[in-house]
Amino acid sequence: MRRDDPSCLIWCSRQPDWSTRSAAMTAQPTTSLSWVLAAQQPEALARFYGALFQTNHRPGVAEQHWLVDLPGGGVLQLYRPSRTRDRPTAAQALAPCLQHQVGVTADDPLEPLHAMVDAARQLGATVVEPARQEPFGAECWLADPEGNRLLLLCTAASPAKPHSDDDTTNDSTLATACRQCQACDLAGSRNQVVISRGSAAAPLMLIGEAPGASEDAEGRPFVGRSGRLLDQLLRETGFNPDHDLYICNAVKCRPPGNRKPKRQELAACRPWLEQQIALVNPAVVGLLGSTALAAVLEERGPITGLRGQWIERDGRAWMPLFHPSYLLRNPSTQPGRPLDLTRSDLRQIRERLCQGEAAFGAPSP
Repeated sequence: MRRDDPSCLIWCSRQPDWSTRSAAMTAQPTTSLSWVLAAQQPEALARFYGALFQTNHRPGVAEQHWLVDLPGGGVLQLYRPSRTRDRPTAAQALAPCLQHQVGVTADDPLEPLHAMVDAARQLGATVVEPARQEPFGAECWLADPEGNRLLLLCTAASPAKPHSDDDTTNDSTLATACRQCQACDLAGSRNQVVISRGSAAAPLMLIGEAPGASEDAEGRPFVGRSGRLLDQLLRETGFNPDHDLYICNAVKCRPPGNRKPKRQELAACRPWLEQQIALVNPAVVGLLGSTALAAVLEERGPITGLRGQWIERDGRAWMPLFHPSYLLRNPSTQPGRPLDLTRSDLRQIRERLCQGEAAFGAPSP
């Protein structure tokens, strides 16, 4: 490894006998904290650190993403930064991964790693710019689309956790990070980032297309005419919109003129949506409209032919539904029309959830 490589945390100036590592290396565990390192050659660097620490290295959850087990616990994640970004400096490269499962409470999030670095130095390693190592903030990842995507893929790949009182806190943490997003051009025209409403502990999740003018002004999804109609239909079929479901959009910022989101805008928001799905861990997901269906499941086709059909994937049930804006354009209440079909689809979802012992209030008369 080159000593002047800014992506290298520890540069080994000689080859000590790592089989006789000092007790300091193992006496200072790195806990379960996951560290992230940006590198132009992540696979080569993973092999280097695997040999350095005498631990396993393996492919991660995305292309050009590698994991190295750290002595005493935890993992070092290495990824190749986006080509649109400058090569990271040492100060930017190393960071604790922003994962809500970790729950680190140390005053100095780098303290475990500093102990590991000190132990490595005792064994003959040279530390590159240790004084410039800095705690990681969400804004660093948000500046790099590839790093942002990787971070959320890692969280989504973590084992699902039971719902708890921490869900609200975790949703708030996600929202705080999401509001700083600059991953696409919509960041320049939005008033607010529109993230979610409802309960993060709910067994049902509804995913729409993108915020409209009302949502952009208020900062919550489905609060305009479409949202009022959706809430009405949910109550008619036995759901409490505030407690029984979690509602969000595939895109978090309003496209100008309420146009359909562009492919790159959907791709930029995909990591946030994957994070939300991982956080809520719903039993059932309703996809409101063809854009949400294509963005989430990559299923394409007329929504009229796909709505009301169950799709079993990733350990949960998905159902395409008409978007409420389509229902506003087709207001007929006659049997077999979109409004009637949507009520039927929502009842199907309710029955499916009840079979899984999900508790809801009594349906409205």
